[in-house]
Amino acid sequence: MLHDRVQWPNPDDDAVSVSLDERGLEMAGRLRDQVSRRWDAFIEHQRKICGWYPSFVAVEPQTQPVRKLLPIAFECPKCGLRIDEDERFLAAFHIDDITDEETEALLKDIGE
Repeated sequence: MLHDRVQWPNPDDDAVSVSLDERGLEMAGRLRDQVSRRWDAFIEHQRKICGWYPSFVAVEPQTQPVRKLLPIAFECPKCGLRIDEDERFLAAFHIDDITDEETEALLKDIGE
């Protein structure tokens, strides 16, 4: 299924030099609005495979015994990858590089 919020690669694009254009920013903004209504907590994260930023990761904050964010869902506006909350094991496998800075920023935002 093709979605209009997905920007498919163009054969003329150089993957290293592709920058955010107006359409890309629009897609990311629409997806940000959608996930903010569906998910209680999420971070914007750089996608490992397509290199897109921002992609969106739904997270479950954990403060004991260690402060970390557990990824529970994922969506990328560039390639369309979507991992739903009922597939959280895939989200955890796919998003295994949430930094301490991302963790602390979100925990501070939610008052933890």
